[in-house]
Order: sequence, then C-alpha cells, then structure tokens
Amino acid sequence: MRIVFILLCIFSTLQHAQARRSVIPGSRYESARAAALGGAYLPIVDNGVEALFYQPAAISKTDDFFVEALNLQMSFNNPYLNNAGVINTGQFSLEKLNQKTFSGFSNAGVQLMTGLAVQGFSFGLLYRTELGAQKVDGVLTYRSEYQLIPAVGFSVRLAKGIVRLGYSLQLVNESIGEITETDPDNASLSYKNGLAEGAGLSHNFGFALTLPLSGLPSLNIVARDIGGTSFSLPNLVGVAKNSSGQPSAEKMTVDIGMGLHYVAKGGGFYNLALTYRDALSKGSGHLLSKISFGFELNLMKLVSVRLGFGEGYPSGGFGIITPRGEIMFTYANQEVGSGFRNTMETRYFAQYRLSFF
Repeated sequence: MRIVFILLCIFSTLQHAQARRSVIPGSRYESARAAALGGAYLPIVDNGVEALFYQPAAISKTDDFFVEALNLQMSFNNPYLNNAGVINTGQFSLEKLNQKTFSGFSNAGVQLMTGLAVQGFSFGLLYRTELGAQKVDGVLTYRSEYQLIPAVGFSVRLAKGIVRLGYSLQLVNESIGEITETDPDNASLSYKNGLAEGAGLSHNFGFALTLPLSGLPSLNIVARDIGGTSFSLPNLVGVAKNSSGQPSAEKMTVDIGMGLHYVAKGGGFYNLALTYRDALSKGSGHLLSKISFGFELNLMKLVSVRLGFGEGYPSGGFGIITPRGEIMFTYANQEVGSGFRNTMETRYFAQYRLSFF
C-alpha cells in the first residue's frame, strides 16, 4: 500500500488540475494504459469496470467475480512540471497562486474509481477533479471541472462469444467552467465560482465481433451519449458557487477499432490496435488526428510495455504488474489546437490499480 500513500501525498499538493483539453471527444474516464497506447484502447479493454466507460461490450469478458477496489491516478502537463518550483506544496488557493509568476497553462488532475464486475454485469463509481490556471500580463485565467459518475452496465455474448453486445448508463454529475479575470487582485477568486452545473443520463452502446482465427482479429464499435446528453437534472454533489447555468449538452459520438491479440510463448501476450475516433466528427479534431495506433507487450505477466501514436503524436509507457494490480507510468501527447500537429500538449500519468478476482 506504500504506492497508495505516495499518490495520495501527490494528490494533496495539487492546486490546479487539467480538464482533458483534446479536441477529440471520447471516454470520460481515461486510463494511463489507454493514454500510452495513443488512445487506441477500444479493442484492448479487458477490465469490466473500465469497460463501462470505454467499451460496454467488453463487460462480458469478465467471467468471475472481479472487484476494482482502488483505481487512483494523477496526471499533469509539461508547464506544470516546468513550474514545479513556483507551484509548490501549500499553494492551494487561487489567491496565493495569483501572487506567483509562472509560464504556460499549468494543469494537473486526479481521478479515483472503484467498482465490481461479474458475469456480464458491472458497476462503477468515478470521481474526477480537473483544474487549470495561467497568468499572462496580469490576466488570470482558470478552468475547473468536477465530475462524479456512478455507472452501471451489462453485456451479453452471442454465437459462443464471437459477438458481444453491451450497454452502460452513466449518471454524469458535472460542474465545469472557465473564468478570465483581468483584475485578479480585486476579484473573488475560486475554482468553484461561476461554474455551469447539472447532471445528465448518458446512454452508451458497444458492439464487438471477434473471429475465432489466429490473433483473434476483432472489430469494435461504441456509440457514446446516444441521443445526446443534456445536464438538466440536479447535480447530486453540487460544488458550484454562483452557478452560471447548465453545462452544454454533449453530442453523440462513435469510435471504431480493430485489434489483434496474441499469446506469447513462455507467458504473457501482446496486442495490436487501430482506432478511428469521433467517426461522426462532433469534435473539432482533424481527420488524421482521429487515427490512433497502439502496441502492448505483456512480459510473463510481470511487466507491460506500451507504445502508441495518436492525434499526430507519439506516446508510451510501462506497467509493473503486482499480484493484486498494476502500477503504471505514461508519457503522452495530445492536440489542443486546430488542424493536424498544430498545438501539442505533453502529459504525464501515474496510476495504481488494486483489484481482487
């Protein structure tokens, strides 16, 4: 449990965190594993709890009782790392941050998830706190996003598992906003001030076709936010002060992925994945940015090595597998501007998973 203590200590130092700014919409939950694969995770998902957010059809991959006791992750971007000497432990408030001088939009984030899965059924609870801030020529801009998402889903196997269908329902409690203060010295500063806040039901459907051939070639399709997700329901954990109204509705998106899975001699396996994200073009990402590739090598169930290419940039990471989970580290890039390879943001992830099965 020492790694849990270390990550919780890091969590306590975060005074701003980053809402994922990629121009390509996708899963509300993002794992270090998926980020290392460049986002090409759709055909690879094998965790019944993560499947609630990535690919509901993968829920039925879990045959036995599986408990995700703890899934704790932190992430931060390059400006946050560069400004670590300025943004230090104890600077928890925007008032204190406003007294500092730092460059770039410094971002960091924490998410915590727990849940269980058994024989085609899954339940999960995801909490995310993601904030960010920058100060340029005396103007302070900060953004905030808080989410609490209970989710439930099920999946069925047809034709001896060749076809899998899945559905997940997410109750998305969201508080989000971006504030610009031209005179921050005389403003009431709070990450929770003026946020749009509400809750909405998100319907998600997944389809998977896996052929009984060498490499188990698979085709995966997932539709997220079917019919659109509006946030007209009361937020169960409202955090906003002086709310500015409801968050903008989220449009339905579709991701498509193909994968191969091989068992390695001597133990372990490797995966290859190709994904086309946001097939309905609801985001502002360039066509080429939507294509992602991923390669994962599991060495004797002791270490995992992951490489990816997504949104026009490389990514990579590794995981140390323990008897009850995995410790993961990832370096990843994403596009936050317009066009292809226009504005890159580098992010770093550390994640710890504790599971029982």
